Amino acid sequence: MTDSPTALSPAESFIPRWFDRAIRSRFLPWLLFAYVFFMVGRIHFGSEGIAERDGYYHARFANLLPKIGISREFRWTQASLWKERFCDKEFLFHVLMAPFCMSDAEPIRGAKWFSALLATAVFVALYYVLKANSVRWPLLFAALPLCMGEAWLIRMLFIRAHVLSILLTIIGIHFLVRGRWKALAVLGFVYAWSYTFPFALAATAAPFVIGRYVVERRLDWKSPVAAFAGAVAGLAVHPYTPYTLDMLLVLGDILNSGLGRFALFRSRAVPGLGGELYSRTMLEFFAGSPLLVLFLAGLFLAGWSIDARRKIRPDTLGLLYSAIAWACVTAIYNRFTEYSVPLAAMAIAFVVRDLLAGVDLSVVFSRRPRLYTASAAMAAVALAGFHARGVRETHKTLDSWDPPRFRKAMAWMDCHLAPGETVVNLHWDDFPDLFYDCYRQNFLWGLDPCFTFRYDADKYRLLKKSCSPAEILDPEEIGRTFNARYMAISMKKAVYIGVIVKGRFNPVYEDEYCMILPLTRPLDPDPTLEEKRAGTSPAEPEDKE
Repeated sequence: MTDSPTALSPAESFIPRWFDRAIRSRFLPWLLFAYVFFMVGRIHFGSEGIAERDGYYHARFANLLPKIGISREFRWTQASLWKERFCDKEFLFHVLMAPFCMSDAEPIRGAKWFSALLATAVFVALYYVLKANSVRWPLLFAALPLCMGEAWLIRMLFIRAHVLSILLTIIGIHFLVRGRWKALAVLGFVYAWSYTFPFALAATAAPFVIGRYVVERRLDWKSPVAAFAGAVAGLAVHPYTPYTLDMLLVLGDILNSGLGRFALFRSRAVPGLGGELYSRTMLEFFAGSPLLVLFLAGLFLAGWSIDARRKIRPDTLGLLYSAIAWACVTAIYNRFTEYSVPLAAMAIAFVVRDLLAGVDLSVVFSRRPRLYTASAAMAAVALAGFHARGVRETHKTLDSWDPPRFRKAMAWMDCHLAPGETVVNLHWDDFPDLFYDCYRQNFLWGLDPCFTFRYDADKYRLLKKSCSPAEILDPEEIGRTFNARYMAISMKKAVYIGVIVKGRFNPVYEDEYCMILPLTRPLDPDPTLEEKRAGTSPAEPEDKE
């Protein structure tokens, strides 16, 4: 049931009466969308760097995509499964980004604009899905994720395909509510072409149908099966088939490794994972997303309250189950905040819709207008405060957003290395920066250590051992193993293996962000390094060979 034309809710009482309701319904949503776009853009361009390093890989790959086409090889990772069996696991994401990344010099600028548009599209989809399902105040609940902590805001700033995954999940919720299993199958197919984990939609549908079953006593098995089957079909009919199977095996290794000491197959457990896949404490969860925790607690109580369940519709309880399921995973792994926040906002909106069904708010408001007005004002101030806190905490991270760390080293490599020559990147997470600026060279591994582990476990162990500060690095062994003359390393990583710069393998290039070291034979230090350390002109080092 929707409000009568004359109903005036507490939230609406703050808007002047002369501002026609029809105009508000058209103007205010786009005001929110514009705010999201400019907020994300302002944060992006408030720093020369980006929130997460993988964005450099995505920007450069989108830039190269029109040139290399659908290639089954990825020469930039010589010690990785991708060297000869490349699969672009986020193909549609890169296709959509490519028009924004046409600049060879700085594709990251276009990628930032694309990121702002994609983040805005998430709010557009959220608003219209809520509105299509007769939710009261859809604009309020569409804006709610902005108030649920900096953890979600920062992940929305990542130039990665999970933002597209959030958008597809929100659309999928609409199909779940309407029981449109054929549309879910198509969406699952699109998912497989867009995101690393194509079964996220099926994982959302499974608890949804369980929650719906609690009320209806009828199991809608078609929806999760259709979402899963669509994803499988998308992997089978894919530009990179049959190498999509490799991605499933790597995904299995990652999930298995994420279980830690509870890993199902200890022999396939990879000891190195991305930081976002390591577990966190409950205290960290509460501190990072306080409002989300409060809302989830309220949803949990609503889901188990007998009185509430009498009024809650089957689709609402299904959505509530999905939100709680993702929240349980988010409590352990921070990265799944990207799903739990919008699903929690949608679940709250659906619960409010059902609990207020048949209630004439104009009558309720007229009884105690001052009380309800004051309550609405306090709620608005509280939400604004939570949002301001999230934005403030996000801005605090800007100082750590380094620009591409090998930008200056690119000139040295262009002068001293042959195109396509392999440069060792000892740490796999240095790869996005190297690939962004130094894509004329080849490297060893990147994006995920599982690609190297599955390609050659012995080389994986050598690289992993060499990264350890407890080990004495043997540069000559690395050079022989990988047929490379030089190693590039960021300064943030170099501090952990300082032994190599104290010995006879002195850097041939060094700046504030990175250094390049010889591997094949001892070299004298670059005479310009002392000048650079002293702050003098960063002259290009002469060729030693």
